[in-house]
Parts: sequence; structure tokens; C-alpha cells
Amino acid sequence: MYINADYLRQRKACNEQVEIFNAEWPSGVEITRSNLERAQTLGLNLEWFIFKLVIAQAWTDYERVRAQAQTEYERVRDLAWAEHEHVPEQAWVEFARKRDQAGAEYNHARDAAQIEIILRYTA
Repeated sequence: MYINADYLRQRKACNEQVEIFNAEWPSGVEITRSNLERAQTLGLNLEWFIFKLVIAQAWTDYERVRAQAQTEYERVRDLAWAEHEHVPEQAWVEFARKRDQAGAEYNHARDAAQIEIILRYTA
């Protein structure tokens, strides 16, 4: 699937996102894994793309994967927080480490899910 700034404007993308997109791909771009990864790096909102431009089933699939990652993140965070309450100073450092690691894993899973859903439903 090929998209350009006009395609995004027609679907009511916000001006800031269209400007970022157009600065990187003034002639438009084919949707590929590497281009989607670049879009994430640029800060383009792929959740909006999934929600607005991909069929409802794709959003459901993405939300399922994202929710699983969110649940795991919250589980690890809550366990780390419980440990923190018992040994404040040492646990705070450990809590922050575990929270940050879980957050990074969540972000990685979310980003990967965005790309997979877009590729699946725009092929």
C-alpha cells in the first residue's frame, strides 16, 4: 500500500503529523517494515494509523496484543512496588530498574504489534 500526505489529510490526520510525514517522504511512501520502523522513530502515531486507516479487526488484534503487554508491565511493576514498600531505599532502586525494564519491554511489544498489524492489513 502506498500513502502520501494527501491520503493522510483526507483522513483527517493532524497537521503536525502530516508535516512530519511529508518532511520525510515528500513524494509519499510504500508501507514496509523499514518505513514503519522509521515512522515510529520520527514519532508518527501508528496507533492513529491503525485505528483510522485499517479495518476494525486489525484494531482488535492490535489492542489484544497491546493489552497483554500492558498487563505484564503492570504485573511486574506492581510486584516491584510491593518489594519497595518493605525495604524502601534498596527496593526503590530495584523498583525503578524493574519498572524501566518492564516499560521498555512493553514499548518494544507495542511497537512491534503496530508494525505487524499495519503490514497484515495493508498488504
